[in-house]
Amino acid sequence: MIDLVETFETALETSVLSIAELALGEAQMMAPKESGAFAKGLHVAIERGVPLTIISILSSVPKPKAAWITEGTKAHEIGGDGQLLSNANNKFAIEDFGPVHGPVEHPGTKPDPWIERILTIMELKAQVTIMDALERAFL
Repeated sequence: MIDLVETFETALETSVLSIAELALGEAQMMAPKESGAFAKGLHVAIERGVPLTIISILSSVPKPKAAWITEGTKAHEIGGDGQLLSNANNKFAIEDFGPVHGPVEHPGTKPDPWIERILTIMELKAQVTIMDALERAFL
């Protein structure tokens, strides 16, 4: 005889793991990639509870880059006095003048709601994943 509760719980656990993997993949794919370090530093955490299981995508980058990207930044000064400024795209090199040294007034960045796009995509993917797992478990 089949244990319905155990079968249901197993199907949901399988779904949670699949959804977490899908969400991480979407986040890494859609994350802004100036250097790629932010996307590579994303990882998933699962907090199981009743009645909710929470899947979080976290960043191991030692700066609040996710907030900076999502919320944007105001104009601010970057670089210390005489500090060489550079990044993966050489944005701080001025043609015919070479590299730039700080301090420099950064104009700030516009908000990028990339997380909202991921949530929109994942809503449908999560529903399909759960339904597929339940169908496989009970059919």
